[in-house]
Amino acid sequence: MKVNVWARERAVLAGVVTLISSIALTLVSAWLITRAWQMPPVMDLTIAITSVRALGISRAVFRYVDRLASHDVALTAAASARSQIYRNLVSAPTSTVMGMSRGRLLSFIGPDVDALTDRIVRATIPRRIAAYTGVIAVGLTAILSLVAAIILAIGLIIAGVVVPWMAAQGEKKASTAQAVEDYVTAVDHIVNHAPALSVRGELEEALREADDADHRISTIRRRAHPWSAFSSATSVLTSGFTLVVVVLVAVLASPEHSPQWLAAVALMPLSAFEAVLPLGEASCTVIRSRAAEERLSSVLSTDGPSGDSPRGQLSQQASFDGLQKGSGVVATTTRAGAVSAHHLVVGWDHPVWEVNFEVPAGGRYEIIAPSGTGKTTVLMTLAGLIPPWGGAYSADGARFIAEDEHIFATTVRDNLAVASPAASENAMRAALDHVGLTEWVEHLPQGLNTVLHDGEESLSGGQRRRLIVARALLSDSSILLLDEPTEHVDKDSEKLLLDALGFGSSGSSMAMERTIVMVRHPRS
Repeated sequence: MKVNVWARERAVLAGVVTLISSIALTLVSAWLITRAWQMPPVMDLTIAITSVRALGISRAVFRYVDRLASHDVALTAAASARSQIYRNLVSAPTSTVMGMSRGRLLSFIGPDVDALTDRIVRATIPRRIAAYTGVIAVGLTAILSLVAAIILAIGLIIAGVVVPWMAAQGEKKASTAQAVEDYVTAVDHIVNHAPALSVRGELEEALREADDADHRISTIRRRAHPWSAFSSATSVLTSGFTLVVVVLVAVLASPEHSPQWLAAVALMPLSAFEAVLPLGEASCTVIRSRAAEERLSSVLSTDGPSGDSPRGQLSQQASFDGLQKGSGVVATTTRAGAVSAHHLVVGWDHPVWEVNFEVPAGGRYEIIAPSGTGKTTVLMTLAGLIPPWGGAYSADGARFIAEDEHIFATTVRDNLAVASPAASENAMRAALDHVGLTEWVEHLPQGLNTVLHDGEESLSGGQRRRLIVARALLSDSSILLLDEPTEHVDKDSEKLLLDALGFGSSGSSMAMERTIVMVRHPRS
């Protein structure tokens, strides 16, 4: 994560000035209280009274400036990191990105980047502030008493080094990265597919999986509690013991000094330890951020994610012995607009299916098979999204239309323009008419300019399928690879969509201009 060094140092400076104001406020207040006890003329106290007010205000002002500056640095760095992640994911091999779970992708741009941001605000800047302020506090104390300064330095070292080390040991035993990814994946699955899960009777199981992941997170985090409690207690005891020893030294030396000196030496540790109190949490933040940094290292590097596929090793199956991942080739002899697959072996973790077919330009080909047989994998391989395990194929200019293609929370027009930004309104209306959405659009408040505020939740299942097919028809791709375009629709809607795509008794002019390969489940 790139951090603006000068902006970071400005935040550190604001934090140091804040704590110096706090130390100065303590010293001036101590002097004022003890001097007032001696009942001098009021004019002798005027400057001290005004200074206390000024220092109290300055501490609050500089604390505010510190917060603004540090968060500005962190949020700017986070924005830069997320932009770099998106750029690298876009330029990465599609097979690499497709192999990542939604939970992992969301963790990249969410919790992992947040962890690096927290390190800036809660670790990097506080550590530098504590170092500078500690040196200043010890130096001021040394002017008053060298012995007290040595004692204060020892106390600050224990509270600023030993205590954070203890807290870090607990954090190392409480890594929740995998559990958080599982939880994010489970929640994302529920949020995006709750109606379907409810219909299939799987919602309770999905909720239970999310609860289990959340419980694992809590269980893992509890491992750090003993260390956290011990480090917190050590910090409190260290500051208290240091204060007692410094006061004892001051009392023993008080006959030689004024009451003002005694008060200043005795109260200095109270302000000095304010700088090191956040360091225990800072060390935990560093541990968490290091794990996040390791996970993000590939997508934040200038080279982007590795091109190696995240698949496992080849599973030995009798019908596919000897195949190596990525050993398939793209044929170059098929004419434009045609699709061919010759002994094409597809699969993710292992080869699951060998297909052979040829579709002439402008032709239709339908793959009907049960779930889990590799229908979608065939389309993704033809589209070049994942490498084949063997064989040869050609599908130049193919566009893969996923079953769960995203519907954006924007206008109907913009959702159609995803496929063809330059499409005219007449072309959009023609595509909508082919899939039977003309009447629906005409009844919308603003027609094509109506905003689908909730994205796909603004549509019924059938409307969503039709809009996806309309978007596909607008595409300028010569080959369309359609994944389950008629799933979860009634028979009338299915017939309408099949006709629009040229698989029925008639076909739309927009569909007949291109080659279409479609996969779907067998109808019962």
